[in-house]
Amino acid sequence: MNILRQIAIFLSFLILSPSLFGQSIQLVEGTEVKEGTIQDGDIAAYATFKNVTEQPVWFKIFMYTEGITVGHTAALCWEVCYEYTDENFESPQAYSLDALQTSFFGDFSAHLQPYKFLGLDENLNPIYSEPVAGESLIRFEFVNTSDPGDVCVYEIMFKVLNAGNVEDAAIEIVKIAPNPASYFVGVTLDEVQAQTASKIEIYDSIGNLVESVNMMGIGNYANINVSNLSQGIYHLNLVNTNGSRSKFRSIAIQR
Repeated sequence: MNILRQIAIFLSFLILSPSLFGQSIQLVEGTEVKEGTIQDGDIAAYATFKNVTEQPVWFKIFMYTEGITVGHTAALCWEVCYEYTDENFESPQAYSLDALQTSFFGDFSAHLQPYKFLGLDENLNPIYSEPVAGESLIRFEFVNTSDPGDVCVYEIMFKVLNAGNVEDAAIEIVKIAPNPASYFVGVTLDEVQAQTASKIEIYDSIGNLVESVNMMGIGNYANINVSNLSQGIYHLNLVNTNGSRSKFRSIAIQR
């Protein structure tokens, strides 16, 4: 009887300790490198996660900023968004994924600002530091509250460029609508830019080219069919006939 009881206790320990066999929460898809410029007020990246066990998992999110550039601040969002900081951060509340559940696009996002909030002036207007170019590596750890050794790690490199580092900064996508989109998204260009526009490229959240749309000779507006794209976050880039590129613009596909 004692042997059977010990075996039962041992098996219960194994069931409650998924870290012995692997992570209970695993990264499904996530941006590894996200570029922006010092002109961007917020640079955002998205990731999805899955509970690969047959039990609900509660977890907390830890953000580590040892790799952040001085002058940058970072933040995380899961259901709610927390304040920007250049220090390590622990989510004040725990979150959960049900058995075999995958998080929705937009549940989790990582954010970087190329400047810091300094306080308020005498008129209660916010004061910010000057934006800084540089690379910031931010690490996120999703820690099982029942088993601190069960950790999913997600790292993202934010690359903040000076405005002059963006090829032909005058080339821009003027408007994207609707955003989020379902089956079609309209892209509007400046009429002058449209004369030299070559194509619009669409990349998925991990940098794979998934669509290329010809813009030569069709004017300053394109209604792009995105019905073949899965739900998620995508990035649009306008390419000129001389090979120069615009800054990336993000869109969400939701159905």
